[in-house]
Amino acid sequence: MDIPNGDFSLPGRIIMGPDSGQRLDALLDRYASTPVVILADPPSMRNGVTAGLAKALKARGLKPNKPLEVPRPPLTAGAVASAADGACADGVGLRIAVGGSGAMECAALFSRGKPAAGAATILIPTTPLGAMTAVWPLAVTWEPLQEEAALHGIAVGYPRAIILDPRYILDSARTHPTDPGLLPLGLSMEALLGGNGDPFSEALASEAIRRLRPYILPAAGGSEDEVCWQNLVVGGLLAGLAYGRCGTARGWALARALALVYCLDWAALAGILLPEIIGAAGDSAAWRVKRLACLLGTCWPSPVAAGRQLLDCTLGSPRAARPTALDPIRDWVRDTVREAAPGDFSALGRYARQMAHQALDNFQFIDQWSNRQTLTAVAGDLRTLNRQVAFLMDRPLNLREAGISDRLAKLDQVVAVAREIHDRLAPWGPWEDRDLADWIYAAHRTRQTPLEVDPDQLEASGGSNGGGVNGD
Repeated sequence: MDIPNGDFSLPGRIIMGPDSGQRLDALLDRYASTPVVILADPPSMRNGVTAGLAKALKARGLKPNKPLEVPRPPLTAGAVASAADGACADGVGLRIAVGGSGAMECAALFSRGKPAAGAATILIPTTPLGAMTAVWPLAVTWEPLQEEAALHGIAVGYPRAIILDPRYILDSARTHPTDPGLLPLGLSMEALLGGNGDPFSEALASEAIRRLRPYILPAAGGSEDEVCWQNLVVGGLLAGLAYGRCGTARGWALARALALVYCLDWAALAGILLPEIIGAAGDSAAWRVKRLACLLGTCWPSPVAAGRQLLDCTLGSPRAARPTALDPIRDWVRDTVREAAPGDFSALGRYARQMAHQALDNFQFIDQWSNRQTLTAVAGDLRTLNRQVAFLMDRPLNLREAGISDRLAKLDQVVAVAREIHDRLAPWGPWEDRDLADWIYAAHRTRQTPLEVDPDQLEASGGSNGGGVNGD
């Protein structure tokens, strides 16, 4: 699909589906006899994906330089300096980034470098997290990185095209265990719960959750099903589009800050922190919590809201098109009112509704309790998923297991860096330092154990997704 320029846009092209390989070949024909730089993360360098891509480029007449290995995120100023010379060399006409989030972020850094002005960038994400960062370039949002990039004439930019090619996705999944989409799922949940009300963001986050949730456990269990991985990568891409517009970036900023301060894997840290952040989203609107719970298959009723809805469609109003279990009660109330005041049914009906609404207002605490229980169930679902993925992939379940063993002695530094990152990504989003400290402490002291997975849960059935990804 081609995405036009504008407020809700990505100035580039996203190509996906069964014929994405042929479309990539056609796109590469435009850069024949042009020096090419391949940016790849360590897993893509080891699993043969980079070598296969270089061979395909040579077969089409392109001149790929020696692949440039980029560091794992989060990027540091030193990593930016070491990679800038190769990626922005004179004469480079095309940069191709292949791999996970590290390669995608480096490509965002180098897509508008002065030494190679006009050079195009093509992104080939092979993981759900890589697809997410491909559409949301964040590599220079931290001040030291921005300063280092400016010294090399680099500015963040958008790619010429994003290719979701099943060949590279499956090759990467077969040879190297990767994040199965747990992080994009958690960030999509955060976007839906704590966003700024942007309708595009909410719709994209809902679709990302619908695509990601059924396939995470099969992917963590080593599934090689093409539909499974296509849905995960497309879900990651939708999560990136949603998270970039939702107006909050708490999970991202907090995980990146902890990773920068403690030099740890930020994706693992985010997976531990997100259940705490989502479980504390008590200020979310009730309908957002219910919507998320319905997407996950976990929902508590709201009797007061249901009663209000019943009152609005009963007395003096025609029967709803779809029969409900409350229809007999409604009919009894209507008949009783008619018998009491046959000549003034409308006025008495309005008065009865008004009095009933006022009475229901005294029981709002019931819906508030139900909303909290639903939110607890949503966070519990994500924690359970974390435990199951930890069982399948040997992942940490608290900050101590992730490598933070100093009892959070650098907490103040983490807070400062997290606020700086968050303010650059979402300066209008709500933020409280005490909440940040509470989330970190909760993620540090939590005691959880890996949860064994039923073999039936490892089947890539697709749940409610209804099939794979077709078209472009």
